[in-house]
Amino acid sequence: VCGTEKNKSDTKARSATTPERFIIRKCRTKAAYALRERSQRKIDLDKTRSLFKPLEIATRQALIGTIDGEAVIVHPQGEILFKTCTDQEKMKKIAAKIFD
Repeated sequence: VCGTEKNKSDTKARSATTPERFIIRKCRTKAAYALRERSQRKIDLDKTRSLFKPLEIATRQALIGTIDGEAVIVHPQGEILFKTCTDQEKMKKIAAKIFD
């Protein structure tokens, strides 16, 4: 949805036996970070809705609001956009809540 591009600076050295669960990249516009789960799972928006405080907009194609103080857009195709967050560890914690 965001149209992420591959950026060598975003990739980290990983162990060959334990790949990262999430893939985090800057959006094409460089205005936000896009996160996907490596296994490409879909997101159930109905279950995710309760994590938002507050939930600003809810459609069949996206949930927009705040989770743990961060502006987030969640798409059912499995993509999470972080509009202002730059802390990748915090992104992973929020994503784990959404995917679990």
